[in-house]
Amino acid sequence: MAVMQRRINKDGTYYDFPKSIDFDNLLTIPDFYIEKNDIKLCVYADGHTYHERTEKQALRDRNIDRELQRIGFTVLRYTGQEIRKNCELVVENIMKNL
Repeated sequence: MAVMQRRINKDGTYYDFPKSIDFDNLLTIPDFYIEKNDIKLCVYADGHTYHERTEKQALRDRNIDRELQRIGFTVLRYTGQEIRKNCELVVENIMKNL
């Protein structure tokens, strides 16, 4: 099962649109959420502009990744450039993690 923009709470529970976002409990909204067997995969596809961010934003992303991993999620992040230049490799990597 693949879902776009699934909302993942700090406790590992999740919900989908159109339910409104609970900002007090929200941990993250990955671009794609894929669940297969016991694997819960969060995929982020960030554009170049997003990756040219402040150290504070990069630290926030690393902390989100660590927290997701702590509560049982696998996290993959790709730049827009990676996706445009080698989409097949990105897809292969995602499939390998499932």
